[in-house]
Amino acid sequence: MVGVKQARNFWRIAGALVLALLIVGHITAQSGSRQFNETGQRLDNQYGFLQFWESHNGAMLYGPPITGIVLEANVPVQYFERGRLEYRNGAAAPGALGRERTRWRQFAAAVPHSEQADELVFRETGHTITGAFLRFWRDNNGAVVFGPPLSEPMWESIGGSSMRVQYFERARLEEQSVSESQAVAVSSLGREIALAKGLVLPDQQPAVSVVQAGSAGGVEGAFAELAPPTPTPVPPTAPPLPTATSIPPTPTAVPAAAKPAPANAGGSVAPDPTRAKPRPTSTPLVAPTTAPKPAVARVAGKVIDVNLSTQRFVAMENGVVVRRAGVSSGRDGFNTPTGTYNIYYKLKLQTMRGSLNGISWVVPNVPNVMYINGSVALHGTYWHNLFGTGARLSHGCINLSLKDAEWMYGWAPMGTTVVVHY
Repeated sequence: MVGVKQARNFWRIAGALVLALLIVGHITAQSGSRQFNETGQRLDNQYGFLQFWESHNGAMLYGPPITGIVLEANVPVQYFERGRLEYRNGAAAPGALGRERTRWRQFAAAVPHSEQADELVFRETGHTITGAFLRFWRDNNGAVVFGPPLSEPMWESIGGSSMRVQYFERARLEEQSVSESQAVAVSSLGREIALAKGLVLPDQQPAVSVVQAGSAGGVEGAFAELAPPTPTPVPPTAPPLPTATSIPPTPTAVPAAAKPAPANAGGSVAPDPTRAKPRPTSTPLVAPTTAPKPAVARVAGKVIDVNLSTQRFVAMENGVVVRRAGVSSGRDGFNTPTGTYNIYYKLKLQTMRGSLNGISWVVPNVPNVMYINGSVALHGTYWHNLFGTGARLSHGCINLSLKDAEWMYGWAPMGTTVVVHY
């Protein structure tokens, strides 16, 4: 009798242990985490992001996390190289980065045609998916991961290269022949938007030196600026920085052997020099005697026309010129990309970070920043006053005088068309 009771007690204890192990295993799975040494970020299941990432081919479709958990409109989100995950309605879900990036753009609907066999039509958006984009969309649970198309395939300048892309609600797909079997990849839209919001450094380097505002080595977009010999004083609103900070020496010219800073993965302002368009061997430092001719003669609404050849901009409203002034665009090797863009993000004041030759800087209080393409922005510049002289001093952004930038920031709302051309 005693043996029977002991046996029963044994099995009760064993059963309890098994149940406890199952519960612990479940809790461990729910609270598991993964460290990404390449970015120094961690992915866990506090909001189910790790589980979503692992079950949706996160390594390829999202890439590594590039931020921790941040709150946007009181919603926990985490940015990845190629996307963003959000905690909504008690579950993890992909963020609408494609819609956010194209919020102020309008895409023409698909041309009416007979529906093809290898085609998916979305009546709600007026767009279609076909060819390589459709195969990639279907192979990777596109309904959940990418969402419906917001545009038809088009050519855009991405990272200094011309690519055929298509925008979707939650991503941008690029046709770039990743491998023989895969001709499409997910664009680094997560990094592009995180950079524009100042959530990450372009090179993910933790060690950053501080550059005094108005001194050499000011930084914009994702790369260090070339400082002029006599910088303009800091605007009155800039607070003083610690005087004990070590400041790099002021360069007076671009060294011939200097290597450009590495391009970041998401809409870098520094195109690959091997792909940059050929330019004259010397740039005249004389302002043009005649007003630049806008590339867009008469368009309804507000348009900013930037002429890289004359280093001038023309602001027009309903085809009528309302302002002309000089600019300073990207120097050779960091040429400002051409194309038709829209102002998609504005910041009245921003600390801009960048890197050059392995050294990182921070320049505070860059005023009136208007992003048009990834990390490329129109913005006020207080470290030189060579606008419209032909001197190209930036690493991709379009430098404006403080007065012109302040005017443009107030005049140009989100979505304003910006045409950049030679």
